[in-house]
Amino acid sequence: MAVVAALAAEASPAQLLTQSKIAPVGGGNALSTPAARHIVRMDSGTYLLALQRDEAGTAPQTGLGLYRSDDDGQSWSFYASINPSPTDRHTADLVKLGSDVAMVGSFDAPSILPDTRLDPGRKVYFQRWRSNGASDFIPDARVAVFAPSITGVAYHRGELAVDSLGRIWVQAFKRGSTACNPAIDPRCSLCDTPGNGDNYKNDVVVSMSTDGGRTFSREQVLGSTLCRAGGRLISAGSKLLLIWNDYSGNENGTRIVTRFVKRDAADPTGTWSAPQNAFPDEPVDGIYHGAALSAVADGAGVHLVYKDQNKMRLWYRRFEVATGAFGSKVQVDDSAQDWALQPAATLRQGELSILANHLLAPGRYETRMWRLSTGLGPANATSIATEDAFHGYPAVPESLPATARSLPYVYSRAATSDGAADEIVLRVAADPPAAVLSLEEGRAVLPQGRTIAVHVQTTPASVLSGTIQFELTGQPAGVHASFDPPQIETGAATTLTLTAEQGVPPGSSSCAVAMTAATGRVEVPFNLEVVPPSGDGGGCASAAPHPLIGLGLALLAMRRKRRP
Repeated sequence: MAVVAALAAEASPAQLLTQSKIAPVGGGNALSTPAARHIVRMDSGTYLLALQRDEAGTAPQTGLGLYRSDDDGQSWSFYASINPSPTDRHTADLVKLGSDVAMVGSFDAPSILPDTRLDPGRKVYFQRWRSNGASDFIPDARVAVFAPSITGVAYHRGELAVDSLGRIWVQAFKRGSTACNPAIDPRCSLCDTPGNGDNYKNDVVVSMSTDGGRTFSREQVLGSTLCRAGGRLISAGSKLLLIWNDYSGNENGTRIVTRFVKRDAADPTGTWSAPQNAFPDEPVDGIYHGAALSAVADGAGVHLVYKDQNKMRLWYRRFEVATGAFGSKVQVDDSAQDWALQPAATLRQGELSILANHLLAPGRYETRMWRLSTGLGPANATSIATEDAFHGYPAVPESLPATARSLPYVYSRAATSDGAADEIVLRVAADPPAAVLSLEEGRAVLPQGRTIAVHVQTTPASVLSGTIQFELTGQPAGVHASFDPPQIETGAATTLTLTAEQGVPPGSSSCAVAMTAATGRVEVPFNLEVVPPSGDGGGCASAAPHPLIGLGLALLAMRRKRRP
């Protein structure tokens, strides 16, 4: 009788490839703001990461620096210092600009209170890091885009976008010189933490460069907020979209404060739409602190994933260029009331992938992943990794090419939410697995003279489509394999039956389930161990699961072969 190999837990349709440490950091907000793009992938495959280490490390690696990986995100090294001062705390927004990197650096910290040590020096800088045609990037001199002209004014949270005509736009928030007085305006009492400067009015300002970032136009004010604000500037097709919110909790849930403006590349350079409510279908909905979001664009619109102001859960909306409006919201995750919860989104071959740091219990986090094509919501979440640790703000590249085979997910890991941390990278397989095998740890144990059965579930979102034919490769002499049924449609399942003759020598073999379709050939590897009979009927050996991957294992086709 065949014995079906046991599956210890529901298998994950995404695969964790590696986990490694980048560097020690000061805390969970090393990648603030979540709205900014902290990591970029160049055409060469090199990754650059702008990491704020605060006081961790030694000079010049304190503060904000660039880290680099040339081996697909497996290992990282310090590359260059951007601003080593932990006091004048800068963060960066990175955009790939041909073979160069465009960077905007600006102040961002828990407190934006006026500070004579920092003001009026809280400027917003643009810097272009130019490829030297080999393997290095040479920085141009920094250009001050926004600089305070009067005492008490400061800028923070700068971001950039490149429009369809190649012009570089920079956005920032301009803090006023005086705090909002609740005795004059009762709404001021709604600002989150006055002791951090949250009760200072912010102006939303933009500037533009037509010469590749050498010079910028005079600042233009597009809107203002009651409290400290955050947001995102993004280019989609011929449009520029700028969305923001402040720290008032949507004025205590009484009205929408998340607002946006837009412009077309054909408009005069000073023309923007008037600010309008972003989510009119639910007036009390809004983006938590304005910056708790991740957004990526295609030619037709913007995918926006954000944490809401009310329940602090993750939601998805789509902004359509054609209509100039946001669609209805779709829930992404059910984690709630966690300040650290943040989304990280990326596009690859038109597929939106979302990752997030999901709180399971105090001091225990799970990295979750969704693909828009297979559905959002808690039921469609894929568990990538679970750890008994606090997980801080995450980041992924804004986009990946089809040639990228892994997705680097960067986050901070710490014992507590308010302590020092390590910046960690998980490399996740970029493609969904072609099939999931019902094996623990990718290991099938076959006793001599016995038969076992392995369930093979194909996945509809893989690179294969249409009718799939199966064969087993790599098995030793005396081990026989059959598939029932021998061919199926993508998304269906088959059963692999393995039988070992009595005289097959014990040993381990690297095998693979080979799947061939009109679109290509994929091999799903696993380890086959032939062992002496134990008298209990045989079956799949049980082994302690890897503490990070979990109980089940989804095997990704790592060796892809194209048909001629």
